Amino acid sequence: MLCGPIRHAAKSPASASQVLEVLPQRLASAVDVAADAPIQAVFAQLAQDTPRTQMIAAAVREQYGQGRNVLILTERTDHLESLQQMLQAFEMVQSLFVLHRRLARKARAVQLAALNALADDISVPFPVV
Repeated sequence: MLCGPIRHAAKSPASASQVLEVLPQRLASAVDVAADAPIQAVFAQLAQDTPRTQMIAAAVREQYGQGRNVLILTERTDHLESLQQMLQAFEMVQSLFVLHRRLARKARAVQLAALNALADDISVPFPVV
């Protein structure tokens, strides 16, 4: 699977766990779109589902509180903005970096410089589109 160029390579501290986990989350609510709706309509519905977005933010806060680094991938910028607002409201989150395709070159450079300046042992929630 090709996801594009590498934008940032984080250094792994010696004490870092060598076991990586994917923690799938399921929400048992129906996606309310017509059966013949285009996929973008489904994505829009998912991005606007506030309980689902709150569940994602809560899972990120929980993992961040345990000292984990968190990477969030989302397809839609509006969903990214909702997640960013929910995570910024959580005062324990020290560093939040947002990268997306519409980010201006200078803004992207600032975000990447801030990432590179981090200490190796800081947990970083990192939403990305």
